[in-house]
Amino acid sequence: MTDLRTRLIAAAALALAGCGYYHWSKPGADSAAFQRESAACEQKSTGPGQWDDCMKSRGWTYSSW
Repeated sequence: MTDLRTRLIAAAALALAGCGYYHWSKPGADSAAFQRESAACEQKSTGPGQWDDCMKSRGWTYSSW
């Protein structure tokens, strides 16, 4: 039983290791700027994908570290 548990834990750890951390970034912008622009884009958005498009049009990029 312990061997199976060890294998399951190792498999889960390996699976999670492949998951990256993604975030929005913009040169020279801080978290307050992100909050302001995110809220503005949220108000403008009326359908799927529009918030992302709005953020990108304001110079934000979505990428991993």
